Amino acid sequence: VWQHWMSETFGIEVVRDFWQLRAEEPGSGVLESYAQVLEAYGLSWAESWSRFTAWNYLTANRALPGMGYEEASHYPLGPAVETLNVYPGTVIGVVERLAADFVRLLDLDGGWDGDLEIGLTLPEGSEVLTAVLVLERKDGTGAMEFMEMSSGTTLWHTSSVALHDIAAAGVIIAN
Repeated sequence: VWQHWMSETFGIEVVRDFWQLRAEEPGSGVLESYAQVLEAYGLSWAESWSRFTAWNYLTANRALPGMGYEEASHYPLGPAVETLNVYPGTVIGVVERLAADFVRLLDLDGGWDGDLEIGLTLPEGSEVLTAVLVLERKDGTGAMEFMEMSSGTTLWHTSSVALHDIAAAGVIIAN
C-alpha cells in the first residue's frame, strides 16, 4: 500500500527510483532509501508518512472526492482509536513507531460558533510526531491540514474551515 500511495502521489517513476537506489546502495536501510527518494520528490519523510496515514484514514465511508486513493471507497475502513461525539473533548494515548492513530470527531455543529481548534501535547523525550486534520465539509468536499510537533511542546491548530461548515473531522496522529 505504501508504494501504491507513492505512485498515486508522484507517478510510478518514484517507485522505480526507489528500487534503482536500492540496487545502487544495497547496504542502506530501507527507510533511509524511502526518505532519500521522497526528499528528491519534495517531501520529507515525516510529511510523506503523515500524508500516507491520512490517505489510509480516508477509506470506505470516509472517502472524499479528490482526496486519497482513487479507489478509496472500496478499501477497508481503518478503525478509530476514539470517536468523540462532543466538542470540546480529550483523548490520551500513545502512537507506536511507524503507525498512526485515527481520532474521529462527530457532531461538531452543536451550537458552537467559530473555528475548530485542535491541541496536541507531546511529553519531553517523545519522538517527533506529525498530525493531519482531515475536514469533511457539509457540502461533501474535504480539506487536509498538516501539523508537525517537537518533543515537549503543545501545538494548537485552528482549522481553515468554520465549525458550522464541518460535518465531521479526523485527527490522524502519525509516528
